Amino acid sequence: MFWFLKSTIPTLISFIVILFFYKNYNKMESSKKFLFIFSFFWIFLFIFHYLLGIYSPVTYNDNATISISRIIHENNYFVGGNFLHDLLGGLDFFGSQSSSGQYFSLEKLIFKIFPLWVAILFHKLILIFLSFGGFYLLSNKVFNNSKLSSILVASFFSVINPYATYVTFLHGITFAAIPYVLYVLYYLNTNKLHLFYLTLTALIISISTSPLHSFPSLLAAILFTPILKKPENYKRYIYFSILLISLTLLNWSENLYGVYEYGKLSARFQSSPYEIYWLGTFKYLLSKGNTCLVKCEYLKYSPFFIITIITILFSFLFFKKHYLKYYLVILLVNFLHHIFHFFVNIFSFETIKTLNVYNTGFYLYIPVLLLALNIIKNLDFKIAKKFILIFPFFSIILLLEDKFDLTKKIFFEPQSKLYKIKNLRSLNLPENIFYRAVSTNPHYFFHPNFANAYGLSTSDGYTNIIQKNYVEFWNYGVLKKKFSKKNINQFGGDLYLNRENLKTTQELSYYLLNNVNLNNLKLINTKFILSYVPLKIQNLKLVSGSKILPYNSFNKSKSDYYKNILKEKIKYLGNPPNIYIYELSDASDRAFFPEKIHNIEDTKNLNLNFQSMSDLYNKNHSYSFEKNLVPGQGKIYDFKKIKDGYEVNLNCEKEGVFVLNTFFNPYWRVKINNQDQEIINLSDVQIGVKVKKGKNRVRFLYSRKLLRQKIFD
Repeated sequence: MFWFLKSTIPTLISFIVILFFYKNYNKMESSKKFLFIFSFFWIFLFIFHYLLGIYSPVTYNDNATISISRIIHENNYFVGGNFLHDLLGGLDFFGSQSSSGQYFSLEKLIFKIFPLWVAILFHKLILIFLSFGGFYLLSNKVFNNSKLSSILVASFFSVINPYATYVTFLHGITFAAIPYVLYVLYYLNTNKLHLFYLTLTALIISISTSPLHSFPSLLAAILFTPILKKPENYKRYIYFSILLISLTLLNWSENLYGVYEYGKLSARFQSSPYEIYWLGTFKYLLSKGNTCLVKCEYLKYSPFFIITIITILFSFLFFKKHYLKYYLVILLVNFLHHIFHFFVNIFSFETIKTLNVYNTGFYLYIPVLLLALNIIKNLDFKIAKKFILIFPFFSIILLLEDKFDLTKKIFFEPQSKLYKIKNLRSLNLPENIFYRAVSTNPHYFFHPNFANAYGLSTSDGYTNIIQKNYVEFWNYGVLKKKFSKKNINQFGGDLYLNRENLKTTQELSYYLLNNVNLNNLKLINTKFILSYVPLKIQNLKLVSGSKILPYNSFNKSKSDYYKNILKEKIKYLGNPPNIYIYELSDASDRAFFPEKIHNIEDTKNLNLNFQSMSDLYNKNHSYSFEKNLVPGQGKIYDFKKIKDGYEVNLNCEKEGVFVLNTFFNPYWRVKINNQDQEIINLSDVQIGVKVKKGKNRVRFLYSRKLLRQKIFD
């Protein structure tokens, strides 16, 4: 029902509007007033759902996965340094994501200055004005298309441009800013302040980009646009290119080096998911952003795909060789990532095989649309120039679909105010007690990454790069997958407790009991399960939650389904209910003297190894492939997070091993009373150190050598 309404109503409205445009085309073309009114209402409608303030939906695709939640976490809870304590058991700050960790960040600055919803609104305004206005200026001022044509196609570009309003905090302003950057490069080159404008543009882009995602697309634009139009001043073109690359590399230097070094430990860099598409980057373009009218897997429904095919067909039929330069640009950009991977494979750069260089393809939107404009204005039959109305036709459909999605997100998906759940805000654990949390239904009710926005540590969630041993533990130790040596490493780090998106108490409780190893969750310091679905599991204690069931499961076959669910959702409009917080009994501490260290055999079969840990599990027990490790005894009287690690003050009563409950990687170091000691790897799941009798200050430090340290040491 929803898909039918979403598809048909916007199409009918768009058809009526375009019919009006068609009849009044000549008046519109000569009317400055129309251009102003159209632009005003277009931008207003585009940002309308961000004007709802605290009632604005925070969508998972845009904000809740790894962007806004991480920005909030880093602005409010990040201790600082090279190590992030709270995400997925602890991550490398610079190396875990190729879209954070720069020295200067426009997005973090905006979220420092403004309240959350104001920051979202402000950032979206920047993106929409850059995307809409930038393409208009590029088309009209640089490529000499009419004002009306430019503004109508700009409306299409502002909607269909992926990441201009989709996953925006992850990739900065660059995808939206590409046409504006080209306008500054070409049109302002006679201005005395041109060098200043270029320098300022390069500086702003360098602090709001993603070096492995949006930035390659901008580089493709700078590299290939001269094929379409020769720059009047190549020296300034080269100056801007060098300055932009230099500033970006400088700002992102630690991040890029971190991705390279830390990535070697990850499941992502140890997998090879790259494949050659016959459509090149087009296949990726068609699956991202607001490019699909019905379902993304059906390419025929994509407006961008339709316009591309029509444009190329028309140009071949009527112009043949005249637009060869456009085809050259499209061809080169479309297969640039294949060329890149060809050289990567030749020189065996294994650690960068999985980089998303196919994002260079986002520049393809510009030459395709400019080619379409050129074709239309050169057609000589009577109604040719009105072909331009195909762009606002699709634009209005997609914009109205977006409004339908807005309605759905507000009323049918409890995604609004994810950062305002009352009992999570009030769940203030003592500073010296550290426990992790997991959550159910990540794609429907509450995304685990957002727990970080409350200052909670998480065991599950999403980030791009995560250690291979953590991914393996999650897949084969927590989720009970069958392991074989032929298994392909998981590409990314999307680790979710419930990947089945189960929504009823019976389904979810059964799944957690039979498909999830709760003992191994407790082993890695997981004490809380967050869920909007009530759970019925023995020994799972309800700590906090709604007195009345917050979200019911209604029977879709009954006629009153939508009425009932709408009635329920209205109760929580802008006021999300408390989430159920369950406590796992006897979860192991973050740091402890182990009561026992079990010697287990390394069978090279992950299922057997992790099952052994589960079978032998008791609170604060540890496991080792080495023999003769003796547990220490004593008391902890101070435990705290410090920059790049943890500090423990303890009194050891019996010499032996002390444990920090974090996954092993080779960058951990340990000092006792400022003296370096040897790290003990406890089956990859925990790390430890031998402690002598007496009072000791133990400092576990994450110390991957940074690029700046390598350069200046």
